[in-house]
Amino acid sequence: MSSPLPPVHRERGTSIPAVLVRIIVLGAVLAVTAFTVPLMIQQQQWLWLAVMVLAAIAIFVIYSTKRFIPGKYLFPGTFFLAVFLITPIILTVGYSFTNYGDGTRGTKEQAVNSIIANSVVQTDDSTWYNMSVATQGDPVEGPFTLFLVDPATGVVYSGDEETELTQVPAADVTVENNYVTEASGYTILEAREVNDAYNARRRSPSPSTRTPRCGCRAPIRPTWAPPC
Repeated sequence: MSSPLPPVHRERGTSIPAVLVRIIVLGAVLAVTAFTVPLMIQQQQWLWLAVMVLAAIAIFVIYSTKRFIPGKYLFPGTFFLAVFLITPIILTVGYSFTNYGDGTRGTKEQAVNSIIANSVVQTDDSTWYNMSVATQGDPVEGPFTLFLVDPATGVVYSGDEETELTQVPAADVTVENNYVTEASGYTILEAREVNDAYNARRRSPSPSTRTPRCGCRAPIRPTWAPPC
């Protein structure tokens, strides 16, 4: 004879290792989100910011409770499908309507400066200047000033990123072999020091994109050459 009482359903318990794994995973997701969100805001990566925030919210909603059992199995595949297939398609379609390329990966100002720098050409009647690099500060960090000597006339000019090219009084500099070797208030850098400063500026996370305002279009013959 069967019992009139309905069968008793026992709830499945959650083991301590499963709880610890859940806490570690959710903590890692929270840490990664807290680390990457400020970087994406700083770099204005709005699409990836939205993907990161929505994915973090979905992970917490789905895996922090005992509900949404189907979602626990469907979310990983759906997430990677969206990140590695759908998002690249959206980016490709968006880039197809722009001039995005090797010369336009940065800001508009960087692209304009690159075009201007690559458009400078030497004219047949241009004057060659002998250049020396000097600084009033740190030999690696700068700021730097260029001293130019016209070999034909011996006239010395100086300029930097903030000032136009101006003539320097002969009493303020010492010229040897048409190169400035000493300047009042400045330290003339040796070739190795110039290369060290050049490499440091290339490694800088936010290098200056401004073009030195020399005030002239003549080509410059430097006393050093950047390493290849």
